[in-house]
Amino acid sequence: MVRRLEIVYPDAVELEVRMGGLFEDFTPVREQWARMSGGRWTASVLAFFEAVAEQHRMPMNTPRMIEGVDDFDSTWPACAEAAFRADREACERHEVTGFPTFEITRGQATARINGWQPWEVFEDVLRKVDADVVPQVLEPTEESVLALLHRYDRCATREIAAILGVTDDDAELLLEELAGHGRLSPRTVGKGIVWEGTGVVGKAEPERDRAVL
Repeated sequence: MVRRLEIVYPDAVELEVRMGGLFEDFTPVREQWARMSGGRWTASVLAFFEAVAEQHRMPMNTPRMIEGVDDFDSTWPACAEAAFRADREACERHEVTGFPTFEITRGQATARINGWQPWEVFEDVLRKVDADVVPQVLEPTEESVLALLHRYDRCATREIAAILGVTDDDAELLLEELAGHGRLSPRTVGKGIVWEGTGVVGKAEPERDRAVL
């Protein structure tokens, strides 16, 4: 969804990302899961991961993730401590209590979107904040897919579908066609696929289309 905002509103939307951090200490959650599962808490986590993967349909290698869960103590990222602290302070000032939270501002007008929402909700809120905002038209073509992979290096099927505004099946048809021509390389991750460009040059990537993105 964030990438679609970047592509469809390249001149109207400027994104600023803030990290929040759900659990400084994950131990109480781990202990609760252990009590609920009779000590088999890793099985509970694996089931949770798999349910999440089915929900958001992004590639997610749950068995690989569960391998390191015994050493998992915190969701706070291992980054520059000062920058993370500043981001958390910003979240507190804006009273952000859940993730993701989107705050949209244009001049004195502001609006907030809490949690995952369909694309139509994003566009509706954008127009309420700025009635003059105009989206770019992005056609679901092989050229568009190649331009996206050129920009982002790799994308999942779900990401391509979301950016182009089509179904997963329609996105998969475009991706498989390009892979058949040697233009993309698929890599299986869990139950999903990540697509990467192969660098093979062909007629399907005119310079003007890549410049649009």
